[in-house]
Amino acid sequence: MPKVRKAPDPALVEELVDAWTSLGRSHRKPERIDVLKKRQKQPNVCRLVGGAPAGGDIIAKRSSSGAVEPVLYEHVLAALPGTPRCHGIAPGRDGRRWTFLEHVDGERYAAGLAEHRAVIARWLGDVYSITSDMPLDQLLPGHDAGYYRNQLRKARDAISAAAVIAMIDKDGRSRLRTAVHHCDSLDRQWDAVEWLIEDVRPGLVHGDLQSKNIRIHDRGGSLRLIAFDWEFAGFGVPAADFAEFAVEGRWRELSGILDQMGFTYGSPADRLRRLATAGRIFGLITWLEWASRGVSPRDLGKIAIYNLMLPECLRSLNAEA
Repeated sequence: MPKVRKAPDPALVEELVDAWTSLGRSHRKPERIDVLKKRQKQPNVCRLVGGAPAGGDIIAKRSSSGAVEPVLYEHVLAALPGTPRCHGIAPGRDGRRWTFLEHVDGERYAAGLAEHRAVIARWLGDVYSITSDMPLDQLLPGHDAGYYRNQLRKARDAISAAAVIAMIDKDGRSRLRTAVHHCDSLDRQWDAVEWLIEDVRPGLVHGDLQSKNIRIHDRGGSLRLIAFDWEFAGFGVPAADFAEFAVEGRWRELSGILDQMGFTYGSPADRLRRLATAGRIFGLITWLEWASRGVSPRDLGKIAIYNLMLPECLRSLNAEA
């Protein structure tokens, strides 16, 4: 049985309709508004059903004045392939902004499909080729190796603090202490992590390039990718976006991007493997930092998975050293 959505607050409907229609005469009043996501009990992602000029749906995302995603849509993403069309950005009534985007449909990206990976590898190459020559360091937060080290230390401190929470049992505390140990081990070897990418030119980093944020369109046998949810983007070596290519020898599938990266030493195979290894480490740190926020007993399963993956990353790092 389909889930029945609670009607949004009338004040929210009025705010969204006013913001949307203020951006152009062709912007239709939506048939209804669905709340898709909330943050701190407030709607921050909504769907304007039938609001697009041609009658399709529009996604409205609310963000603070200093958020990264609206800046990207205003200054960067229109120049890139495979990103949602932005229909405009309008102020809300509380000092925040609404970004209005085309509704993205299509097949969910599946990393296990070689044809999907080929599409994303080409797309990553195109994005890097365009953005590595842009002065994005003044526009976006830095996503260099130091950024990921700070994320690792934040995760480590949060997990360490959670290990003394009374509601977590003895087995749970053991898992948390193991995760702290692995974090400390990785932190001590950070010079080796920096070496993996020290000669790579920076570019745009999506920062959350997971299946849930990617759709694949099949247009007459030609596959096209659209990536959305850019709220964690930054400027740095985009290794984290290549994380999935670190498994099962998939790093070989990135060969088309190699000449653009600016590597100065090592064989092509060595360079690709280094990039993929760094991506695996950075991706895992990002996920661990997310999981460490407000650790509770229900998060221990995730921590257990990371306890299996972190040693694997350390072994890969030692193999590259």
